[in-house]
Amino acid sequence: MQMRQISFVLFFLILLLIGCKNEEDSFEIGEDLIESKTKISMVDSFSVKLSTVVYDSIPTSGSDAALIGKYRNDITGSVQANTYFNFDLNTDLDKIDDETIFDSITISLMHTGYWVGDSSELQNYQVYRLTDQLELQEDDFSDTYLFNTSNFPHEISPVGEIEFYPHTYDETIEIRLDDEVGKEILQLVKDDADEVSTNDKFNEYLNGFVIKPTEYSENAVNGFYADSIVLNLYTHVVELESEETNYPFNITANSTHYNEIISDRSGTYFENLLTQREELKSTDAGDMCFLQGGSGIVVRIDFPTLNDIFSLENMVLLKAELVIRPIVNYRDVDFPESLFFYETDKINQFGEQVSYELNNETQYVYASLDEDELYNENTHYLADITSFISSQLAGNFYDTDNGLLLSVSQTELLTTVNHAIFYGENASSYKPSLNLYFLTYE
Repeated sequence: MQMRQISFVLFFLILLLIGCKNEEDSFEIGEDLIESKTKISMVDSFSVKLSTVVYDSIPTSGSDAALIGKYRNDITGSVQANTYFNFDLNTDLDKIDDETIFDSITISLMHTGYWVGDSSELQNYQVYRLTDQLELQEDDFSDTYLFNTSNFPHEISPVGEIEFYPHTYDETIEIRLDDEVGKEILQLVKDDADEVSTNDKFNEYLNGFVIKPTEYSENAVNGFYADSIVLNLYTHVVELESEETNYPFNITANSTHYNEIISDRSGTYFENLLTQREELKSTDAGDMCFLQGGSGIVVRIDFPTLNDIFSLENMVLLKAELVIRPIVNYRDVDFPESLFFYETDKINQFGEQVSYELNNETQYVYASLDEDELYNENTHYLADITSFISSQLAGNFYDTDNGLLLSVSQTELLTTVNHAIFYGENASSYKPSLNLYFLTYE
């Protein structure tokens, strides 16, 4: 096993660094140690295996972001985002009377400044009226959500369409709907109809809408503030033709807004990525793996040879660093600044988020991006996973069915389609590595 010695200068630096950590982060190997010469050694020969895992569904309802658009990456395939929503009843409709004249009806929404792909190209969206009411669904824990895989039927023909170029942060776009939609609502109000008597009745009448990109808009996914989505009913009174009144219907408060994320990986290395229980090894995918928010795709990390650590003697594990390298050549978006770890088992279930205690407070372990902006050759993510490795070795045996899941943050997982592609274990100098630092007694 190849070992590299590090100077005593680094020895004291590392001791200072780990001095802030919990004592449980140290793992003693071998026989009882006696006072002797010591040195710091780094071992990087334990193998690291990477795989790609797709989750059957992730909850996207009630999130802060409405995602709309489509873009394609030649390596990972295409992803399309459709946003679904309905509206609560406006409480000022009693001001409408027989003298009120319909002008127009629109849906407005404000851009967050988030996009993936090429937002400089023309964006083309269509609005469809839903034919079924949006209803929350139960997950395995009896919590109610709508998921990235949820789908509700809509009318064949769109009721609105817009073409636009995204320009600035906080830009609001307004999509005009067919006049018949607004005239129908206005007439129901004038007739004091049952459909507009209560909010529940209104939701039963107006099931909601979905906004989708057209086939001509395949270059970007854009983010909009979910709470900025408003149905605007514009009217005027006969005697006051110049004074237009807007009756806004805000997005519903019952958390039925959600983003549907449709992935198409056919024709790529990842077309066989189908179910959560069967990870796709990087060696079966062009020596690559990837993660992506919205689609529920994460990277699984395994350490199949870690049990060999018990053959080492007279060593104390001080620190465990994980290095993984994204493929810069395939980057068409900014890499996530930080990635997070979750424990997992042989069927790829999300376990506890990896953490450690510092000053009686829980700190979550994350991988931070270090970009080589000068040469673009050594961009990598670096993470201190000492707490995970130490806990896994505590029973003097490492269960190789256990591993780590690497993901964007929970917020990004639900509200973005951010992604990164990584080199696998056969990528020579770019392969992932587990660097274990030991205090060695001679």
